[in-house]
Amino acid sequence: MIQNCHVPCRIRIGSCGIIDVLAYDTRQDITALQQEDLLKFGRLVFALCCNNLAAMNNAPKALETLGRQYSSDMKNVALFLISPGPHKVRGSQITLILVSFIAFLCELEHWSAIRFDRQSASHRNG
Repeated sequence: MIQNCHVPCRIRIGSCGIIDVLAYDTRQDITALQQEDLLKFGRLVFALCCNNLAAMNNAPKALETLGRQYSSDMKNVALFLISPGPHKVRGSQITLILVSFIAFLCELEHWSAIRFDRQSASHRNG
């Protein structure tokens, strides 16, 4: 049972939509915001793939690292995300992103299960 029902001025806002709620009156171009999100997502992809938060400070080296360690599809997705363009959201590119990240998540889950099994075995063995 919720005990704080007597506080009428309290509003709880989740972090995903906080800007939309706080800046409700200001109209912003949705396309520009989506492009900015895709660019930041691309920078995140490079940071995760290169294991370096500042990977995009040296883009050629980050691209080389990504190309060496990941598939060409992953490299194409990352390049697509960081490339400037007015309308980047297309069906084929989104499909490519989803397929690549589903494969990546499957690999991550597999690696995590192996690591958990190893840690559990070492913990049992003392």
